[in-house]
Amino acid sequence: MAETLLDVRDIRKAFGGLRAVDGVSFGVPRGCIKAIIGPNGAGKTTLINLITGLERLDSGQVGFDGHRIDLLQPYRIVRLGVARTFQNLKLFADMSVLENVMAGRHSRTHAGLVSAVLRTGRARSEESEIEAHAARLLDEVGLLGNAHDRAGDLPFGKQRLLEIARALATEPSLLLLDEPAAGLNSGEASQLGSFIRRIRDGGVTVLLVEHHMELIMDISDEIFVLNFGQSLAEGTPAQIQNDPAVVAAYLGDESSLAADLRA
Repeated sequence: MAETLLDVRDIRKAFGGLRAVDGVSFGVPRGCIKAIIGPNGAGKTTLINLITGLERLDSGQVGFDGHRIDLLQPYRIVRLGVARTFQNLKLFADMSVLENVMAGRHSRTHAGLVSAVLRTGRARSEESEIEAHAARLLDEVGLLGNAHDRAGDLPFGKQRLLEIARALATEPSLLLLDEPAAGLNSGEASQLGSFIRRIRDGGVTVLLVEHHMELIMDISDEIFVLNFGQSLAEGTPAQIQNDPAVVAAYLGDESSLAADLRA
């Protein structure tokens, strides 16, 4: 059995009287692609925010690679090896494509503020290293030719790839993707799926929230189903498609999940 990289134990989060995440537990094995699915309002993005420290747990705990991370600030979680993208793009629109990826890489820098201000040899060397690393990532996602373009001028599909490249610049062990296929056409979604597989094959474990069921069923090793903030089912794509609880929950729903389950 694969080692558990991310261990989520009985976590809860309420906003007023709304229990957005209610006693959720699951694990993510190292080296896999795991998907979180569920209807709108199920608590998926809140779950990602809790794992990455953008929201604080009411109770429970989150472990990553032997460390408890739910008490840490987001930047410390990043330094431990957890990176994420956002449902709504969070690019620096007025910066260049290359500068966006370099910004992600700065979480791994060692030169201090004084060195950066004085432009010491160490700072200049590190900046050159950051730029070269960012260029390699842009080449991997097919955006090297757009390196000096304004990020906000890229087509939407390329902006999605840029945000993933920026997250990868932090050298994560775990990459969390929040609806990476949102707004993509079928061809772009297929290319994205191939890219996510390459990320996994390169040694990065992937946890993604997604509504694009064809993509999920194609690339996922495991699927976790969230419904009204609670765990509904967990298993392989084949197991999820045939799980009575999942079928009952989505039967009659015109969502892509229900349509896929009925196929």
